[in-house]
Amino acid sequence: SNAVEIMTAEYEVKIVDSKVIYVDVFGDDETGDGSQDNPYASLSRAFEDINAVNTTIYIMPGVYSGELNYDKEIDIPSGASVEIIGLSEFGDNVIFKDLSNRFLGFTNNAGGFTYDAGFAVKNIVFRDSTFDDGFITAQSVSVLLDNISFINATPRKLAVGGDMGFELTVSNVER
Repeated sequence: SNAVEIMTAEYEVKIVDSKVIYVDVFGDDETGDGSQDNPYASLSRAFEDINAVNTTIYIMPGVYSGELNYDKEIDIPSGASVEIIGLSEFGDNVIFKDLSNRFLGFTNNAGGFTYDAGFAVKNIVFRDSTFDDGFITAQSVSVLLDNISFINATPRKLAVGGDMGFELTVSNVER
C-alpha cells in the first residue's frame, strides 16, 4: 500500500514586548547580532532589526559618520516606541559628525492625531553637520529630544511634520 503519513505541528507565536540593540563604531554590520558583546556598526543596520513593541538602541561612545548613520525613515506602529540612547563613559561622548539633510524621519502609518507611537533621541552630540530639511521629520508620532548638543551644526528647525502633525518634547537641547 502507498500510505502517506501526514505530520502536523503547533507553534506558539510570541510577540516580543521589548528589545535592546547595541551599536558601536567597532561593531560589524555583517557579523554582528546587535548584542552588547557583538554590536552592529551602524544605526541603519540596527533599524533593520527593530521587531518589538518597544525597542531601545544603545549607541556606544565614539564618532559616527557616513550615510549608514543618518537620513533614514522609520515606521513606528501604533502603541510602539523606539529610543536611541547615547551611552557616555568617562567623558567619552556619542558624536554624530558630518551629517547632511536630516538625522532621521519617524512615521506612524496608522495616521490620525493620536500620537500613540513614540520616539526618543537622548544623550548625543551632533557636530559639523547641516540639517537642511530639519533635524528630524515626524508624522503622527510623539518625539522626545533630551540632552542633545549641536556644535557647529545648528538646524534651521528641530522638527518638521507632515499633514497629521506630531508632538514634540524638548529637554536640555543646546544649540
